[in-house]
Amino acid sequence: MQGFLPSARHAGSDDALRRYADHVWDFFCQLRAAQESMARRA
Repeated sequence: MQGFLPSARHAGSDDALRRYADHVWDFFCQLRAAQESMARRA
């Protein structure tokens, strides 16, 4: 696993980072929507 990481980091770091950022952004948007609906219900 340790030998695999450096080559993976060189090959697909941008792609993985972009995918991770998209995932975090989706989660953040869902969290905001949930907070808004909870505030509306209260």
